[in-house]
Amino acid sequence: MRFHRLVLQAIGPFAGRHEVDFDALSVSGLFLLNGPTGAGKSTLIDAVEFALYGARDELKERMVSGHAAPGAEPFVELVFSNSRGMFRVVRTPEHERPKQRGSGTTRVNGTARLFRLTSEDQIAVPDAGEPVTSSAAETGAAILELVQLSREQFTQTVVLPQGKFATFLTTPPDARAKVLQDVFGTEIYDLTQERLREAATAARQRLEAHLGALRSAATHMWKVGSGEDLPEITPTTDLAHLVALAGTLAAAAGARHSAAMEALSRASATARAAAAAAEGARELADNLTRRRDALTRLAALDAEGTAIDALRAYHFLGSPEGELALAQAVLYLATAPKSNAAYVAFGRIQAEIRRTGSLPVPLHIRNAPTR
Repeated sequence: MRFHRLVLQAIGPFAGRHEVDFDALSVSGLFLLNGPTGAGKSTLIDAVEFALYGARDELKERMVSGHAAPGAEPFVELVFSNSRGMFRVVRTPEHERPKQRGSGTTRVNGTARLFRLTSEDQIAVPDAGEPVTSSAAETGAAILELVQLSREQFTQTVVLPQGKFATFLTTPPDARAKVLQDVFGTEIYDLTQERLREAATAARQRLEAHLGALRSAATHMWKVGSGEDLPEITPTTDLAHLVALAGTLAAAAGARHSAAMEALSRASATARAAAAAAEGARELADNLTRRRDALTRLAALDAEGTAIDALRAYHFLGSPEGELALAQAVLYLATAPKSNAAYVAFGRIQAEIRRTGSLPVPLHIRNAPTR
């Protein structure tokens, strides 16, 4: 907030109309209100407060000048600006004025009006500007909205009454910070600080998450690569050194992988050779089985052939050759291995001889086992 112009009339010790041009006084940045006691220094400060907030109870009795001419209207006009724009507030205190008819006085209620100025050219022009409010209640509410400071905050910061500066310095830090925040509009810094704090917290959480993932991966790699425990990883860990160690471990792991692949290739070749050998063994076993079956069938065929020859010779028993052949067949079958073929052939011959009844069966043939 910045004050541009203050005009007061019949206020306090100032009986006439007086004007303070703050723009001219603040050209060098600072100015001093100086004068003997009772000269009206505090009245100027009170007038600024009155223009914005009205009279305090302790000021009402001395706000209206007792030195002003009868009928002189007391008022205070203040032009100020802030981020919302430039405004003029005109306020009159409650006062007595002579009656228009007869003798005596009549009480006049206080008034307040607020104007919005559109240019600095309107600062010194009385009543110039766009009317905003025309009643004391509306003006008070509009001022609070524009200034964003209560009367107490205003008198503790912008204007400090005499003897109140020490009180402001000794107020609790939280209350003083709240007042200064409202005065200087430091909400943006508090908001920025809070946002930075939130961003820092989020960044720490992301960092911890990344460090956790890095620790997990590095620990696994370290144990696989070196068999030792991984050194502690913190935000200050020398990542370049860690990356170099990781490269060394990766190279060693690559060499072990190559060796494992070669071993796997050799094992695969061995497995293929073993499979081929097993296949050859199976073929050999199959061939041996087939040979055994063929030999068995050959023996059976030999036995059946012998039996057939005996039967054929039997038809010629009248000849010595037939008897000899039959005797040889019976002898062969009696002494042949006890295979199924031998038993079958023997049974067939025995049945044929019994059927014809022309040749007695020898004792050792008669007692031979049958199937």
